[in-house]
Amino acid sequence: MSSTKDDEKPRQARAAPASLAAKLTGDVRTFVLGHRVANGILLAVACACVASMGANLAVGASPWMVLIVGAMAAVHAALYAWSRFGRAYPGPSWISFLILAVGFYPAVWWSNFGLAGGNHIVGVALLTVAASQFSGWRRPTAAALVVASTVVMMALELRYPHTIPSYSSPWAHVRDNFITFALLGGGLHFLNRVTDRNYAYEREKAHDYAAIVDRTNRELEDAVMRSPSCPTVATSRPCSRGG
Repeated sequence: MSSTKDDEKPRQARAAPASLAAKLTGDVRTFVLGHRVANGILLAVACACVASMGANLAVGASPWMVLIVGAMAAVHAALYAWSRFGRAYPGPSWISFLILAVGFYPAVWWSNFGLAGGNHIVGVALLTVAASQFSGWRRPTAAALVVASTVVMMALELRYPHTIPSYSSPWAHVRDNFITFALLGGGLHFLNRVTDRNYAYEREKAHDYAAIVDRTNRELEDAVMRSPSCPTVATSRPCSRGG
């Protein structure tokens, strides 16, 4: 029974690349884990920007806000294509993060009602991306950029509150915050699913490799025990190569 279960796992692992997530983020046999996660993040940002542009058009947001979000959708679609089909890594993901942290984030903050618009949640999402996507020196650098941008914008809003637009009604306030929550929540959920699926496949692959190594060791042990140079009488001394 156990051998049947062990045989099923390699079949499941080999079938994984045919899934929709694998087609979108990259074949697990040719894309490393970090590259697949980066592709998923770029795709999630592009889709979230498209949805945000539609929501802003529906609620009659300022043309400037619609333009910013639309530009980010186009940029991230291009970065995703470069990363996924051009097989570039980690350049596109690092460029994306820099644009988001020092360009898009401050622009949205100032155009979308500042703290009242819940824009600091965008900073939380960027910190999550930094922690899940980068390693080495890029991770603390990315986190520092987000924290610095947030602190600067909070300080500027405190010093120049009249430069931040205000909501026309409580309903507009609730509606805008709900849209922000829905878009960021959906994007982070998608990122979590992509990351979890890729890590699950890596665990599956590690299990397969461990099973192969274990089976190979047993076969080698059996071969050594059947070798004519190995005594048939049980002894505490291992078989020597010289007989």
